[in-house]
This record gives sequence, structure tokens and C-alpha cells, in this order.
Amino acid sequence: GAPVIVELRGTDASGNTNVCWMDLTIEDKVEPICADLDPVETYCDDENLADLTSFGTPVTPFSNCSNIAIEELAAIVDLDNCGFGTITRQYEAVKNAGTANEVRSATCEQVITVVANYQYWISFPADQSANCGDEVSIVGVSFEENGCDLLAVSTTDERFYATQDPDACYKIFRTYSVINWCEYDGEALPTVVGRDWDADNGVNPTA
Repeated sequence: GAPVIVELRGTDASGNTNVCWMDLTIEDKVEPICADLDPVETYCDDENLADLTSFGTPVTPFSNCSNIAIEELAAIVDLDNCGFGTITRQYEAVKNAGTANEVRSATCEQVITVVANYQYWISFPADQSANCGDEVSIVGVSFEENGCDLLAVSTTDERFYATQDPDACYKIFRTYSVINWCEYDGEALPTVVGRDWDADNGVNPTA
């Protein structure tokens, strides 16, 4: 800060007095410090991820002599395509910010671990029929990704003809394969869902 005049007055036993003085500059030599916030874990669809301050606010250090503030830096985001991974918040304690005497603390952190939350549904279509020669609008698989999911659908068809005539009536046995790229580990066996002829979730299992 600004220099302060310090005066020293001395008086001896005979009452003689003398004075000396000097300019004294008072400085805060204490380095600013901050503390890491506790790590947290949350789901990938947590709405609070849009505002990382909801996971905690760093405590502003106290100082008798200087202005100290907490400055949050850009977070280090390490998430995969499904939104899983970590977000590392970074912040520093800054003393006398914006001045020639600005001093910064070491960088403090908070690690937010983002984990999976699978919230999807899949609906397979009922059987369909049509007369030979009719134009058929085939209903496919419907699904909704409500959590951190990435669904993909593929189909495989087998045709069975009533006669050798390729123009005759036929049946198509369609197999749907659905994969959640965010859940599949590359090794687990698939879950087989049996045919549901009227798409009523097995309430009336007889075709």
C-alpha cells in the first residue's frame, strides 16, 4: 500500500527530546491459498451439469491486508460420446487481482465423476398382413432415449414362399437387432425378445 510515516520520539532523563522518522511501506507477504473441493459423483443426465457451481462453491480465503477472490478457470472435460467420464473444475485464489501486485495461488480442483444412467424404452411392432400386390407400409421399431443412451436398429429378413412361383404370396420373418452403444460392453450375450404378434406385451400370447 501507500507509505506510512513512522515517528520515533526519544526523551532522556534530563528531559531532552529528539525525534526521527521514516517512511514504512506495509506489504502483505502471505501467499493466497485455496482448498480442493470434495469430489462428487453424479449421473450423466443430471441437469446440474449445465451449472458446475451447483456441486460446490470454493471458500474465499480471509486476508487482513489484501483483496482476495476466487477465480474459476475453464473446466477440463473428459467425457465420451455417451457422456460418461470426468469433469475437473479448476480455480485459483487471486490476491490484488488486476493490479501490479497480483498474486495467484496454486490451482485447486474438484473432480466430478459422471456415471451411466440407462433410461430407454423399445417397442417392437405387431404382425402385419396384406393382400398380394398391395403396397405395404411396414411399421418399424420405435424407441426413446431418456437417459444417456445411443440406440441403433438393424433388420434381417427371411422370405418364405407358398409355392415355387416367386410372384406368389409369401411371408417375411423379420428380425430386429437393437444395440445401445452406451451400454454394450462388446462381450455380453444379447437379450432375445420373443415374437409378440399383436404388440400387447404378451397379454394375449396366442397368435
